[in-house]
Amino acid sequence: MASFRHIKITGLNRSGFDVIKAFSELDSTRKLALYDYMNGSTRTFANTVKMMWPQAKDTHCKKLERFMVQSMAANDMAANDA
Repeated sequence: MASFRHIKITGLNRSGFDVIKAFSELDSTRKLALYDYMNGSTRTFANTVKMMWPQAKDTHCKKLERFMVQSMAANDMAANDA
């Protein structure tokens, strides 16, 4: 069986996996796909996050979802102010 020890895992910091950093490193297409999945089933969103980052736990999925919702809200408020 092949070893995956040589594969670099993105989004790691001293305290472990940083899902926000990993999300920020994604290309736009993948970010948009996550936004689409977030608007659907919560389970589908969590499964997609875990597929993209196998080290992600349910807590990471919830943290990323909160971050994405806050980002959308901030963008809506900025658009309304303009």
